[in-house]
Order: sequence, then structure tokens, then C-alpha cells
Amino acid sequence: MRRCIFAIIAMLFFAGLGNVAAADRIDLREMFRNGRWRLEAQGYSALYSGKTDREGDKFATFSVEYEMPATRRFAFGLRAYPLFYYEPHRSSFDNVYGVAVGGTARYYLRAETYNGWFADAGCSILWHSNYFHDNSSRVNFMPEGGVGYQFRNNWHAAVKLNHISNGGMASKNAGVNALGLAIGYTF
Repeated sequence: MRRCIFAIIAMLFFAGLGNVAAADRIDLREMFRNGRWRLEAQGYSALYSGKTDREGDKFATFSVEYEMPATRRFAFGLRAYPLFYYEPHRSSFDNVYGVAVGGTARYYLRAETYNGWFADAGCSILWHSNYFHDNSSRVNFMPEGGVGYQFRNNWHAAVKLNHISNGGMASKNAGVNALGLAIGYTF
């Protein structure tokens, strides 16, 4: 699962580099002026993660992103998660609340419209109130990747894979892998 998420992120990163390299000139101020806001609610169900039983765990997030077009098909975004809520399936563990910030990359199949099918990937740094079971850090990384559709009426929907872990920076690093759905609005 983790390899799949990292492969999606790597593919989007290299696709973006190829698009940026092919562009004649990129003006960061113009990218920012042509940007748009994206609000998104996400719901996830944790998957079997190997060492630690996470089946039945669930979490929800809400994100605010400023997406800036870099090329005809590729856009970058700065994303904040002012709301992160994780509920373990076992009552012996506490719920986890948190906030996160990070970046995203998005590739649209339809050129210049930034509508239609897209693939996206991102990574954020997550700070949270309590520890995840078998994870001894309150700061974790949260890479994600997905496929979605941006409708012409500014709504979008996506299916996403998510991974949460501390990257081995703490003594315990049992990650959380999850599959989720997202719905959002762009303006």
C-alpha cells in the first residue's frame, strides 16, 4: 500500500517536472493570480496495516487548498487541514484530533480547462493530540494520492489512498493505510 502511494506521488511529480520543463516560461506571480480555492471533505476507512490491526478505524478531514496552474494540464497547491479526526475501532484507545499543512500536485487530462478527470498526490505534516496505536510520535507525515473528476459546476469528487506514519523518526512507527472518498467545491 505504501509503495503504491509513493509510486503515485512519484509519477505525478515527474509528470509535473516534464510539463514544467516543456513550458516556455513560468511566471510565479501569474500562477498565483490564476489560482483558485478548493474546499474538500474527506472520509477514510483504515485498511489492514500489517503489524497493527487498524481495520474498523476511520477518520475524516477537511481541507482548504489554493491551487495554482503551472502548465496547460498541471497545477500545484498549498493545502491546510484545519480539521483532522481519527476514531479507532477499539474503545481502549483515545480519539485523535489534529491539524496539518502541506502541498499537492494535480494533473488534469483535459488541457487548459482544469476540469474533467484528474490524478492528484500530496504530502502534509500532521500534528495531533493523542498517539496512534503503536506510533510514538505526535508529528506524522500524511502522503496521499487519488483519482477524481472536476465537474464544470465547480464540484469535484475523488477516490484516495492515504498513509500516515512518522517515517521512522520515533521508536514506534506503525502506520495507518486508508482508502477514502472526497467531495469538494472549487471557486
